[in-house]
Amino acid sequence: MADSTAKHMKLAIREAWYGLFGGFPATVDGTPCRCDVRNRKFWRRVSRGQWEPGTFDILRRFLNPEAVYVDVGAWIGPTVLAAARLCRHVYCFEPDPQAYERLLMNLRLNRIRNVTPQHMAIYTHEGFISLGHPDGLDRSVSSILDGGCDGAVRAACTTLQAAAARWQFDRVDLLKMDVEGAEFDVLPASGEFLDRFKPNIFLSLHAGRLPAEQRAAKMQPIVELARRYRRCLNRRFEPLEPQRLAEPAALEKNMEIILTNTATS
Repeated sequence: MADSTAKHMKLAIREAWYGLFGGFPATVDGTPCRCDVRNRKFWRRVSRGQWEPGTFDILRRFLNPEAVYVDVGAWIGPTVLAAARLCRHVYCFEPDPQAYERLLMNLRLNRIRNVTPQHMAIYTHEGFISLGHPDGLDRSVSSILDGGCDGAVRAACTTLQAAAARWQFDRVDLLKMDVEGAEFDVLPASGEFLDRFKPNIFLSLHAGRLPAEQRAAKMQPIVELARRYRRCLNRRFEPLEPQRLAEPAALEKNMEIILTNTATS
């Protein structure tokens, strides 16, 4: 008990200390930032280039000062902080209440004004969903697939089409989606949005989180979407045949792909 109390007191003192100096110092894609101290171990990894090093390359490849970026599954904001310095505006969506609170903190600490954050999920309908994870919230892996687990929360949701109308998107240069398995429902339901904006897509696929008997059928609409794009790439910008997404080995793991019509990628 004494050790636990001392640990919590030490953490409280550390948080207060960093709070006095405007947050935990970090470097996000080469830019000095101040971040919520509660995720300091994560921000250290980001600063050292140890967190998804190719992700920032993808943002830089597709964003420019006139671009609009849509981040679905923003978590505490590493991609949001990086993108906000690269493009005209960021629209980001995060339904996990703990992650969203820390996302807002990170935006405030860095005085970022060109981001429109929303505490909601992007899904197949407007209304509400249940969201959770067996290990708890704020771990970047909360999912609608775990909405029935202990500790799950109710969160508002909307569609990409409705979000574009409500916040008056005038263009979408890059759509990043990392929604822990819900992508297999969201993207097939987002045809109107995709046809209108034709965004480059940076997509995290979590087929391994689906029941084995559903994976092949759930992946097929993603394969069809990839075929509509000029290029399907892995995160290293290497060509990837869309049909390979449906191969048994691919259906057992998580992977990231890029869909783009640009000739230079």
